[in-house]
Amino acid sequence: MTLKSFITPMSGKARDEFAKRCGTTRGHLQNVMYGTKKCATNLAVSIERESKKEVRRWDLREDWRSHWPELITAVDAPPPKKEDHRAEEIAAAAAKAVA
Repeated sequence: MTLKSFITPMSGKARDEFAKRCGTTRGHLQNVMYGTKKCATNLAVSIERESKKEVRRWDLREDWRSHWPELITAVDAPPPKKEDHRAEEIAAAAAKAVA
């Protein structure tokens, strides 16, 4: 799920509370949501946690594989993009780390 589809149905108060639990502001979440600001790795983790994994780290950062290689083997992880030339290398490293 995208951050936008998760946040849009919320009231302003609920958005403020969600942002606070994530350690940020509603304005910053909106900047991330619309792509004017990149989602920091620690914020991505917080959003995933506070959304109860409805919004996943891979929904927030295209480079998620390099930050969280352990997620590559997750059942619901998106497949690597064809242009991701390091995908196999990262997947192998993740498999080693898990083993």
